[in-house]
Amino acid sequence: MTWLAPWVWAGALLAAVPVLIHLLSRSSARQQRFPTLRFFDDGRIQAVRRSRITDLPLLLLRVLIVLLAVAALAQPRLDSAGRQAALAQRVARIVVVDTSASMQRLTPAGASALEEARHRAAAYDGATTVIETDDPASTLPGATSLLAQRSGVREVVIISDFQTGTLDSLDVAALDEGTGLQLERIATTGDGADDRPFRTATREVLATAGDGGFRWTGRSLPADSAALSAAHLLTIRASDGDAVVANAIRSAALASAQLPPSDRRMTLVMPGYVGRDSIAAAARPVTTAWIADAVMVAAEDRTARAGSTSPALAAWPDADGVVSVAEDDGGMLLLVHADAEALAVAAVLAALVDGAAVRTPLRERSAGIIEDAELARLERAAVPAVAGSDVDMSDGRWLWLAALLLLGVEALVRRRAVRRTGRAT
Repeated sequence: MTWLAPWVWAGALLAAVPVLIHLLSRSSARQQRFPTLRFFDDGRIQAVRRSRITDLPLLLLRVLIVLLAVAALAQPRLDSAGRQAALAQRVARIVVVDTSASMQRLTPAGASALEEARHRAAAYDGATTVIETDDPASTLPGATSLLAQRSGVREVVIISDFQTGTLDSLDVAALDEGTGLQLERIATTGDGADDRPFRTATREVLATAGDGGFRWTGRSLPADSAALSAAHLLTIRASDGDAVVANAIRSAALASAQLPPSDRRMTLVMPGYVGRDSIAAAARPVTTAWIADAVMVAAEDRTARAGSTSPALAAWPDADGVVSVAEDDGGMLLLVHADAEALAVAAVLAALVDGAAVRTPLRERSAGIIEDAELARLERAAVPAVAGSDVDMSDGRWLWLAALLLLGVEALVRRRAVRRTGRAT
């Protein structure tokens, strides 16, 4: 038998409480008529303290109930052969998905390494917890603590491209010896010499010209084009008369800026766009962290500030600036004011796009990776049938049931004692 919370046995000292109650309790004096005592002076009736234990069966029942309650709280578990076999097949797993910048590189299949890693993580079944982080090594101490609360075979799986510096033997030492470690590499293309491997196929730029068509990399696409289903980074809403200017602003803004992740979307609304009023009515002040960070970066950009004599940015609904920044359900919302110059708008837009980009650490651009032989050395096999502290594996419920039954028996014995002696016990 294994006790999952053996320290609770300190509560067994409470078993002395019923004994003390029996010893210290006072029983009421009984009145007995006796005719020859009528000539004696009346005496005061006092309760008599017990000098010895009476009702021993009742006392033993009460002590046993306390001990059963303490034993139940200590969470006993019978380690039978059948239970050990079940534990050997039960897997408690934590899957760590690397989300660092290098995972934006493309795989040979065309998807980003991060997308492939998430797909592999979703394929695991059973008691699996998926953690996404840009520093997989930092999660290992916490993974050990989390898995210590589970029963069965414990293992940690790290899915990454394993660039140099992702993991080393000191990081692995943070794992408990009984916890297994599997390392799954995501193969990527590109040499990391420039930013091209970090731009996935879903980061296309769409520019809206009026309500009927779209301009995309110099070609006109109909509204129902399959290209529109791709996640877009920047949408420009403009009237037909401003389409050429809007496309020039887009091209100038994105010429040198680093592209943000594809889930950080931006919408630029030109002054003459027919739906501008409805868009402005639905705008909200900035509360999203990445939008606020991008605004702070753009506010310090010298080029954006030098593009016009007016302030570069204004918080919605303030109109004293080149562009008012707000947000909607689609992300960042930029409303261009009527008197803004196209060059100033392009400068502000470029600063905001660059501010919304995730800065790639220098080590993430390294082409070096951890060799397969080193990964194999870092891996370790899980120890089967490790007993954790899962509450659902405890057999304490049977002790609670026994304690409840004994409480019923104690009530019956106590009532009989009262009827027999005429006093409470």
